Amino acid sequence: MPERIIIIGAGHAGGTAAITLRELGFKGFLTVVGEEEHAPYERPNLSKGFLSGEETEPVWLVPHERWEALDVAFKSSNSAVAIDREKSEIRLSDGSYVTFDTLILATGGRVRTLPLPHHDAVHYLRTTDDARALASKAKTGASVLVVGGGVIGLEAASTLKGMGLSVVVIEASDRLLGRNIPSEPAQWMTDAHTRIGVEIRLGCALSALTDGQNGAVTASFDDGTSQDFDLVVVGIGIIPNTDLAEASGLSVNGGIVVGSDYRSPDDARIFAIGDVAVWAAVWKPGHTPRLQPA
Repeated sequence: MPERIIIIGAGHAGGTAAITLRELGFKGFLTVVGEEEHAPYERPNLSKGFLSGEETEPVWLVPHERWEALDVAFKSSNSAVAIDREKSEIRLSDGSYVTFDTLILATGGRVRTLPLPHHDAVHYLRTTDDARALASKAKTGASVLVVGGGVIGLEAASTLKGMGLSVVVIEASDRLLGRNIPSEPAQWMTDAHTRIGVEIRLGCALSALTDGQNGAVTASFDDGTSQDFDLVVVGIGIIPNTDLAEASGLSVNGGIVVGSDYRSPDDARIFAIGDVAVWAAVWKPGHTPRLQPA
């Protein structure tokens, strides 16, 4: 049995892995490295009750005292900079090093950003800080453009509408939730959002953002039209955080490649789970199945 297990990534996958290891009887040193200052929390509520202010804290994966009882060490507000597989060593952003017998990569993904110059009106929704920043500007009566008709975009749209904002959702494809559910339930979701007053524009893409009048932002669309908004919320997917793995020589192909046991084929000591992992046996272009901890 390994004596030192390091988990890089303090999100849902990384946190669940730590809990499960203890529940399965692992007695060695267990360390979780995470970029945020918080303990692991569930992300779905960020676009719901946490954004609206109905809940003042995120939905924690487990109560804080549970981590102490599980004897899990956290390297919070920290990120892994490099993996030295020969030395079984990880260099962290604070300059310190941790060594491992087994390494679990749960680095998740980062938001896919607009291919446009940065504008202060634009918000993404991936962390608690993101949700707080958006909530602070989401005033009743304000107008918001939601770019992306996927799960995050639609959840944010319905929440912001419920907070008293006027909401327009644009989606470049011909229907909502194209990567998530079949067309029939997608149409039901479209109708449900329309009923509550969310405007849905399909086959519509954002081409530019420029300063408008009175602090607004002017959104220009690919059909030649434009409209002013107070806020822009972007939900166009994530990009798996594979840079660390790739730099250390692990196979990457739309994610960190693993077998059905979550193990890297390049190093038997290293596993990958969650949004960053892709199962080698079923990988093909355009289809990247993500693996969550069992």
